[in-house]
Amino acid sequence: MQMLAKNEHNVEPELKSNLLKENLEVQRLDSDTNTNKLKRDDGKTEISTKEISTERISTSTSLIVHGPSNRSSSTSSELEWVDKITVINKMDKQMILYEYANSLAIQAFLKMCNLGYEIEERENAADMSPTRTIPFIKVEKCIVGELEHIIHFIKNKNINLSDKLSHGQKIDLNSYMALANNLKLVEIYVCWRDKKIYKEVTRLKNGSVYPWPLNWIHTLMRRNEANKYLKSFEWNDKSLSEVLYEFERTCDALNRRLDGKTRFFEIGDTELDACVFGHLYAVLYTPFPKNYLVNYVKGFPKLIKFVKRVKKEYF
Repeated sequence: MQMLAKNEHNVEPELKSNLLKENLEVQRLDSDTNTNKLKRDDGKTEISTKEISTERISTSTSLIVHGPSNRSSSTSSELEWVDKITVINKMDKQMILYEYANSLAIQAFLKMCNLGYEIEERENAADMSPTRTIPFIKVEKCIVGELEHIIHFIKNKNINLSDKLSHGQKIDLNSYMALANNLKLVEIYVCWRDKKIYKEVTRLKNGSVYPWPLNWIHTLMRRNEANKYLKSFEWNDKSLSEVLYEFERTCDALNRRLDGKTRFFEIGDTELDACVFGHLYAVLYTPFPKNYLVNYVKGFPKLIKFVKRVKKEYF
């Protein structure tokens, strides 16, 4: 008890004030969860708890996995790369929506590159990450975080899923990768800014491995980081209806790009396929107290078909 009192005494006054406000806010969250209305009918697109538990891809088991290559041939450097890849993840009980999506996107990308990897769980994985995000990969003495940096790192090993694209197609790839980042922004927004989801999911998962009051302090710090990230993209002042509009618009653009095909480019799977799969699959099969994101995705059957194809082929 003396140690706890000492630790609490050392907390900065502003943080203590925020902690008190957070407790007061949580107590009145239940009365504020029905203020936002959807723009479209979502009654026919509910996803069952049984389906979620059956289809959710586990990220918690330490194992070596190898994904089949979607290319007809392998480069010599691909065959020569024998470095061990370790994917560092949070504990599964800690992982919130966009972290699960990032994990799936990175795993799908490695599988598409036909690279084996090992999953390692750490409670403090986010604190170990060079970008404060999870998962990140470790290859010998190199630590790389964020999907785009991992893609660049793998390309430096002469393994490039998009190397056969034309110049114009590479421009399209970069444009759609930037567009797909909207999916991540939406996920971050609903996890930290939707009061019901924050109360019932985000704060509980984020603080699950820490004792009180560290669980509250750590969650407040992560919430501030999320708000700063949203602000950097000018999303911090958006309403929920505006965020959902961006989500629907992004899904529609990706759906039209597929145009009935099972891949975004005819040459085979690229980093875009891995990124979109990770985010859409996480949305579809993450249990949430509100299912509005699921309901939007369910409105695009071509995207559902795409997600099922990648899951079947690589997982």
